[in-house]
Amino acid sequence: MASLKIAHRYALCLYNLAVEQKILTQIKQNIDDLDLILNKNPEFSMVLFNPIISPAKKNAIFTKIFKNNVNELTFSFLMFVLKKRRENILKEIVNCFNKIFNAQHNIHELSLTLATDLDQNLKETFVNHLKSTQKFDAIQLNTIINPDIIGGFILEFDFKQIDGSIKRDLNDIKKHFQKNEFIKQIK
Repeated sequence: MASLKIAHRYALCLYNLAVEQKILTQIKQNIDDLDLILNKNPEFSMVLFNPIISPAKKNAIFTKIFKNNVNELTFSFLMFVLKKRRENILKEIVNCFNKIFNAQHNIHELSLTLATDLDQNLKETFVNHLKSTQKFDAIQLNTIINPDIIGGFILEFDFKQIDGSIKRDLNDIKKHFQKNEFIKQIK
């Protein structure tokens, strides 16, 4: 919990600096790229979170990777994070930055869990329906494929969850049978 508070402070500072310098779109793109690197490159994450690797080595790695590939503010921010030895919460900082950005731009982040992937037309129809029914200006849809739900969907947004999965329906039926409610009604 304390690391989340710290991550939020760092992210808010970066966001405010980006707004002040009128380079928010560049910084947002840099943060999205960093998020992609953190999620798709396990070797980078292992180096980042490894306490045995010296701060000087991490600094050299960051300089080599980011110096000429990101905005100067983003690079300075990353160096500051390393200097303060907060690289272990870099993922949380990225997540907090994205949440701040989305809140300021009225973008609602939704997580849609499905048993199989939807085609693009169906996704657009789903997003448009949510925009009209929930009065959302913009939606960022994250699709998760989980065959364990068998069918249907699970939609999560704004601390709400709508579970329309077959797995949940089957579990509900199982609970009813375990309670023997049907036998009580017959007698």
